[in-house]
Amino acid sequence: MQSFMQNVTRLPLLYLDRTPMYGVIMQVLVAIYVVALVASFVGYIGFTPLELILSAGVIMVTALVVNTICALATKVPIQHYSSVITALILILLLLPSTIPADLFASAVITALAIASKYVFVYKKQHLVNPVAAGLVLGSLFGFGGGTWWVASIILFVPIIIGGLLVAEKVKRLDMVAVFLAVAFGIYMLL
Repeated sequence: MQSFMQNVTRLPLLYLDRTPMYGVIMQVLVAIYVVALVASFVGYIGFTPLELILSAGVIMVTALVVNTICALATKVPIQHYSSVITALILILLLLPSTIPADLFASAVITALAIASKYVFVYKKQHLVNPVAAGLVLGSLFGFGGGTWWVASIILFVPIIIGGLLVAEKVKRLDMVAVFLAVAFGIYMLL
């Protein structure tokens, strides 16, 4: 029985060991989005399913199109993993909407984020976080900024589980533990 339990508890670690980093991050972000979509269908978050789906579609299509155009323009092989991750993060940061002006703003911010992957580069390394670049540039150009709209009690557990999976994948659970200990200590002192 103990051997069975050890094997069952090791399954997530085996999965993480066999899955590339891009895969883990994409799956975590998609899982958070899917939980948000289900919560939207049952009325637990303040956005409609149509707003979530339409916004996500605009952001994802914009990211893939702009990535393809930039890759062809710079004669770099087209690689969509990074752009899909950027789009998924933006989907969770930009407020879902069905209003055309809001969808246009989301598309512009997404385009700026993806383009920054090709503009702000030195020796094939990004100089800035593309999501941050898109949000800052979008804000400077008057298209608004982002907000972590998934920060709700319904999505708390999926976000924590996803964060722990990513931290384990990069072998940084110790850093997370230190951060939590310090944060808790400071909280107790205040």
